[in-house]
Amino acid sequence: QLLRYIQPLLANADLTAVNLESPLADKPYFDPNQPRPPVFHPTKDFVFASHPSAARTLRDAGVDVVDLGNNHMYDLLEAGLTETKAGLETAGYAVGVGQFGAGHNDSEAWRPAVITVRGITLAFIGCTGIPGDDQPINYVAAVHKGGAARCASAPLQQAVQAARAQAQVVIVMIHSGFEYGRDPSPTVQQLTATARAAGATLVINHHPHVVGGLNWQANTLAAWTLGNFLFDQDVWPTFESYLLAVHLRRGQVIRAY
Repeated sequence: QLLRYIQPLLANADLTAVNLESPLADKPYFDPNQPRPPVFHPTKDFVFASHPSAARTLRDAGVDVVDLGNNHMYDLLEAGLTETKAGLETAGYAVGVGQFGAGHNDSEAWRPAVITVRGITLAFIGCTGIPGDDQPINYVAAVHKGGAARCASAPLQQAVQAARAQAQVVIVMIHSGFEYGRDPSPTVQQLTATARAAGATLVINHHPHVVGGLNWQANTLAAWTLGNFLFDQDVWPTFESYLLAVHLRRGQVIRAY
């Protein structure tokens, strides 16, 4: 019901991608006036969760690929990450095809989603520049820990270059920046430049909750921030959102709005 008015736009595209900034769990809610259950991250100010039915809802609405590379994907810790990825698989978002950006180790988190549409192979890569290093338990994946892929220049460059070897178009989704800031932070600018230099065609950024501009450079397109899509935030500047449509021809961006 919440997506019924936007569903025709989502389903009309050859391929639709979103950032899913919430783990999935059978019991996604707890009373904020009571002690936080131990299944949730113990020290974060805000933790999110949604019911697994959200995955099927996104699928039915026309979403083809889901980004998990954000600072809330580890809000239910390792068990929540497992449940989220399994719930997405059940809804049709297979690892390596329909979901990307997080995993049970850093290699899995950096694994792209690769999908072929109308003869063009696209690779999606996601990562977060909000790693939670100020917390006892951070939000990012490591060799023996799950979480989102940690955005840093070296692994991002390597991931894009590796994806270019198997796809004609590489789309990078970076979760970083200043909340409620329309202009890209220095970190976002630097990571976007890294992705572009490595061969990304599109760099789609999110995290600030508000909308920002588009930037063309050397045949690549960057969206600085698209705002919220479906979110129960009641801060007035967050009410405006973008759904970015990009037209490709022979692997090149020919139109975006």
